[in-house]
Amino acid sequence: INPIAPGWYYQALAFAKWGVGDCAEGIQVMKKRPRLHPWDLRTLMVLQVCNGELEDARQTAAKHIEAEPDYTIKFYRERNTETWNSPELMERFVNDMLKAGMPEG
Repeated sequence: INPIAPGWYYQALAFAKWGVGDCAEGIQVMKKRPRLHPWDLRTLMVLQVCNGELEDARQTAAKHIEAEPDYTIKFYRERNTETWNSPELMERFVNDMLKAGMPEG
Protein backbone atom coordinates (compact mmCIF):
# COMPACT_ATOMS: atom_id res chain seq x y z
CA ILE A 1 0.00 0.00 0.00
CA ASN A 2 2.98 2.30 0.56
CA PRO A 3 3.41 4.27 -2.69
CA ILE A 4 7.14 4.65 -1.97
CA ALA A 5 8.59 1.17 -2.06
CA PRO A 6 11.82 0.42 -0.19
CA GLY A 7 14.88 0.18 -2.40
CA TRP A 8 15.27 -3.59 -1.99
CA TYR A 9 11.85 -4.04 -3.58
CA TYR A 10 13.15 -2.89 -6.97
CA GLN A 11 16.13 -5.23 -6.86
CA ALA A 12 13.94 -8.19 -5.90
CA LEU A 13 11.39 -7.42 -8.62
CA ALA A 14 14.10 -6.90 -11.24
CA PHE A 15 15.73 -10.18 -10.22
CA ALA A 16 12.38 -11.96 -10.65
CA LYS A 17 12.02 -10.37 -14.10
CA TRP A 18 15.47 -11.74 -15.01
CA GLY A 19 14.45 -15.18 -13.78
CA VAL A 20 11.53 -15.33 -16.20
CA GLY A 21 13.44 -13.69 -19.05
CA ASP A 22 11.65 -10.33 -19.00
CA CYS A 23 14.96 -8.52 -18.92
CA ALA A 24 13.93 -5.27 -20.63
CA GLU A 25 11.28 -4.75 -17.97
CA GLY A 26 13.78 -5.71 -15.26
CA ILE A 27 16.13 -2.97 -16.45
CA GLN A 28 13.29 -0.45 -16.24
CA VAL A 29 12.55 -1.60 -12.69
CA MET A 30 16.22 -1.16 -11.71
CA LYS A 31 16.12 2.41 -13.00
CA LYS A 32 13.62 3.14 -10.21
CA ARG A 33 16.19 2.17 -7.59
CA PRO A 34 17.37 5.47 -6.06
CA ARG A 35 20.89 4.19 -5.36
CA LEU A 36 22.68 1.19 -6.82
CA HIS A 37 24.59 -0.97 -4.35
CA PRO A 38 27.01 -3.68 -5.55
CA TRP A 39 24.29 -6.34 -5.33
CA ASP A 40 22.08 -4.10 -7.49
CA LEU A 41 24.88 -3.75 -10.01
CA ARG A 42 25.15 -7.54 -10.26
CA THR A 43 21.44 -7.78 -10.97
CA LEU A 44 21.57 -4.92 -13.47
CA MET A 45 24.52 -6.40 -15.37
CA VAL A 46 22.84 -9.79 -15.79
CA LEU A 47 19.67 -8.06 -16.95
CA GLN A 48 21.70 -6.12 -19.50
CA VAL A 49 23.42 -9.29 -20.74
CA CYS A 50 20.06 -11.04 -20.97
CA ASN A 51 18.68 -8.10 -22.96
CA GLY A 52 21.63 -8.10 -25.39
CA GLU A 53 23.10 -4.86 -24.01
CA LEU A 54 26.66 -6.16 -23.64
CA GLU A 55 28.41 -2.81 -23.69
CA ASP A 56 26.10 -1.49 -20.95
CA ALA A 57 26.68 -4.71 -18.99
CA ARG A 58 30.45 -4.23 -19.27
CA GLN A 59 30.12 -0.66 -18.00
CA THR A 60 28.01 -1.87 -15.09
CA ALA A 61 30.58 -4.58 -14.32
CA ALA A 62 33.31 -1.93 -14.36
CA LYS A 63 31.35 0.09 -11.79
CA HIS A 64 31.01 -3.02 -9.66
CA ILE A 65 34.74 -3.76 -9.93
CA GLU A 66 35.47 -0.18 -8.92
CA ALA A 67 33.17 -0.48 -5.90
CA GLU A 68 34.40 -3.95 -4.86
CA PRO A 69 37.73 -4.67 -6.59
CA ASP A 70 38.29 -8.00 -4.82
CA TYR A 71 34.85 -9.41 -5.66
CA THR A 72 35.03 -12.37 -8.06
CA ILE A 73 32.80 -15.06 -9.49
CA LYS A 74 34.59 -17.55 -7.23
CA PHE A 75 33.69 -15.42 -4.19
CA TYR A 76 30.09 -15.16 -5.40
CA ARG A 77 29.83 -18.95 -5.74
CA GLU A 78 31.35 -19.53 -2.30
CA ARG A 79 28.90 -17.15 -0.64
CA ASN A 80 25.74 -17.92 -2.60
CA THR A 81 25.64 -21.56 -3.72
CA GLU A 82 23.38 -22.61 -0.86
CA THR A 83 21.01 -19.65 -1.23
CA TRP A 84 19.91 -20.61 -4.74
CA ASN A 85 17.08 -23.13 -4.94
CA SER A 86 17.86 -23.72 -8.63
CA PRO A 87 21.45 -24.58 -9.61
CA GLU A 88 20.51 -23.93 -13.25
CA LEU A 89 19.45 -20.35 -12.50
CA MET A 90 22.60 -19.76 -10.48
CA GLU A 91 24.71 -20.97 -13.41
CA ARG A 92 22.79 -18.66 -15.73
CA PHE A 93 23.40 -15.75 -13.34
CA VAL A 94 27.12 -16.56 -13.04
CA ASN A 95 27.50 -16.97 -16.80
CA ASP A 96 25.82 -13.62 -17.38
CA MET A 97 28.19 -11.97 -14.89
CA LEU A 98 31.13 -13.56 -16.74
CA LYS A 99 29.81 -12.24 -20.07
CA ALA A 100 29.62 -8.79 -18.50
CA GLY A 101 33.28 -8.98 -17.56
CA MET A 102 33.29 -9.86 -13.89
CA PRO A 103 36.62 -11.49 -12.90
CA GLU A 104 36.56 -15.25 -12.29
CA GLY A 105 39.03 -15.19 -9.42
